[in-house]
Amino acid sequence: MRRCADLADCGNENRDSDLFCRVCALPLLSTALAGRYVVEALVSKGGYAAVFRGVDQNLSRRIAIKVLLPNKTTPTEQEHFLREARIAATLDHPNIAPILDYGKDGPSVFLVMPLYTAGSLRTRLAFVNGPLPAGETTHNFQQLVNALYYAHTRPRPVIHRDIKPENILIHQEDRRLVITDFGIARSLEPGARVGKRQGSGLRGPIQNPQSSVRTPPMMGQDTNLSSPAIQVRTKRGDSSISQQAVKMNTSGSLREKCQEGDQYLKQQHYSQALRAYEEALSIEPRNFYAWNGKGTALYNQGNYKKAYDAYQRAIEIEPENPVVWVSAGLALKRLQRYQQALVHFERALSIDPKYIAARIGKADTEMDMNLPEEAIASYEQALTYDQNSFQAWNGLGNARSYLRDYAGAVDAYSRALLINPRSAVAWCNKAEALVRSGHNRAALDALNEATELDRNYTPAWSLKADVYEALGNRQEAQKARKRAKPWGLMDQITRRMQAINRGNVDDFSAVACLNHLPGCSLGVEKDAFEVDSQHLIPQGFCRFQCR
Repeated sequence: MRRCADLADCGNENRDSDLFCRVCALPLLSTALAGRYVVEALVSKGGYAAVFRGVDQNLSRRIAIKVLLPNKTTPTEQEHFLREARIAATLDHPNIAPILDYGKDGPSVFLVMPLYTAGSLRTRLAFVNGPLPAGETTHNFQQLVNALYYAHTRPRPVIHRDIKPENILIHQEDRRLVITDFGIARSLEPGARVGKRQGSGLRGPIQNPQSSVRTPPMMGQDTNLSSPAIQVRTKRGDSSISQQAVKMNTSGSLREKCQEGDQYLKQQHYSQALRAYEEALSIEPRNFYAWNGKGTALYNQGNYKKAYDAYQRAIEIEPENPVVWVSAGLALKRLQRYQQALVHFERALSIDPKYIAARIGKADTEMDMNLPEEAIASYEQALTYDQNSFQAWNGLGNARSYLRDYAGAVDAYSRALLINPRSAVAWCNKAEALVRSGHNRAALDALNEATELDRNYTPAWSLKADVYEALGNRQEAQKARKRAKPWGLMDQITRRMQAINRGNVDDFSAVACLNHLPGCSLGVEKDAFEVDSQHLIPQGFCRFQCR
């Protein structure tokens, strides 16, 4: 008999003639995938894939084999995985783990890469149990920036989207850092700008276009944060939720804990909010609002898997509440489980067809799946219900720009800016579409608006430099480039180290966080660490309270 290598979750006894487990469908030990890659041992297993140690029979070398879990991924997700593996296989850099091969054998969709045995940056941080030495930190920072710069500035740029200590391995021979798991990367079309937002701009939390404050996933413009239930909608057709009913069905101490959590969410103190909701759940384990609030706190900490689990508990309690279906869909979107996210958005729409956040979440997910035509249809459906949705107009502009319909994109961005004229991102998006339409003067006017609204918005300054260059004004182009690069690499590291010493965790880059705060086990937000293609300046920052 051949026992499944996944002893923790399966361990099924299979026939000697079987190549794959009859229960979980993972390859059994000694199976040769594609007749070449012999599976030797299970190294690790995550939420959607397992990694095996193996041997390449043709070349007689040790390898790592990453296999998607057949029972955790859909056929669409498996095709997406192979498509992204093809993208990652084009990368050739000493600090990026190469993809040696990929394919499908029976139920196994897999990719092959070198075997690294010296651990990861996470194990290094755990070993040190504190900040790494300054010299090592600087060296690590330079390696990672160089690797991401290479990926971002290729003719077809590639964004990793999941930089975290576990995905940064250490080469056993020369101790250099190697970024792995580019299997969930995004490849941009030639000419697209690194760091440009696709979709509506929701990217998860539903943002009030009149405010720059980051709000929880289920919160819309008519949020009532004082409600113990984290009320989202005071009235949405037949599926409206009664604020009065919320108060009637919530005990005093429970209500106080939920209100406390709501207040912490409003202040963006997510760890304290999480504690408040957990205390509420200790009072009433089946309280919908506490589970929903807990999911929101976890979501904003970047812990999307646990956030999804919390939302699922809320769904079990109130399965006809469309808000929590959208929140769960946004968490799935962050986990790159796009097909499942679409199912959740569709379920929310089956409950309330007029729920705009569900339509925008669906459209953004379709953009992530490289389905711009479908996304345009979804954004337009959202606009039939709300012509004043900033997110829908901005997302429609991004989708049209993706299809090189720059005139249509300019029109959509203009409509978005009529609703929220203080969005630097929308002004910059409009400027880029104008540049691609050949209207550099008009683009410059839009960029002036963007930089006036946000003096530190680097993409606007970078694009402004390009526009000045195209207009022949090199002096102004040079000034704009300096604004896009306010300080050098070493100054940047120093500032971030000072921020750590002050206990300020909201003002340093993702890589600095990975190197200095081993207690931060949440990783970095998708697209949180993107490098400006000309200046090697990290654009994103750790958003987690990793004290």
